[in-house]
Amino acid sequence: MAVRLEPGCLRIGVAPAEFRISPPPSSSPSPSPQSCTSPNWTIDVSDVRTIKVTNIPLSATAENMKEFFSFSGEIEFVEMRRDSETSQVAYVTFKEFHGADTALLLSGSSMCGDVAVNITPVEDYELPPEAYSNTELRDFMKFKYAFKFN
Repeated sequence: MAVRLEPGCLRIGVAPAEFRISPPPSSSPSPSPQSCTSPNWTIDVSDVRTIKVTNIPLSATAENMKEFFSFSGEIEFVEMRRDSETSQVAYVTFKEFHGADTALLLSGSSMCGDVAVNITPVEDYELPPEAYSNTELRDFMKFKYAFKFN
C-alpha cells in the first residue's frame, strides 16, 4: 500500500512487515529512505477509562450524566465541577476502557436541551477520594505512599 500526500508532505510506503518513510521527490539529492522491520502489525487501543465532558448546562446532574452515557458502558464514578457562569464540566470514569471509547462517539450530541457537549479522553485522571469506600481509600493511600518514600 502506498499513500501519496500533497507536495511537500512525507510519502509513506507500506509492505508486509516493513515500514518506510521517505521525503517527497525533489531535484536535490536526498538521503536514502529509512526502514524499520517489524514481524507483526499492531493497533494501539486506548486504555483510557475517563472522559472529560464540557459545555454541560448547570441544570445537569451526575444522574443525568449516568443516564446519558448508560449505553456506553458501566460507569464507575462521575465528578462534576462548575466551569463558568453558564456551564459545568464532568469527568466520567468507566469500569472498562471500552465504555470511554464508545462515549467519545457522543461528542457533539445534545444534553439537557439544545446544548452540544464536547467529549475528550483524559489520560492521567485520578479519582477523587470520595470515589472510594473508606477501606479502598485507606488501601490506596498506603500503596501510593509506600512507593513515594521508597
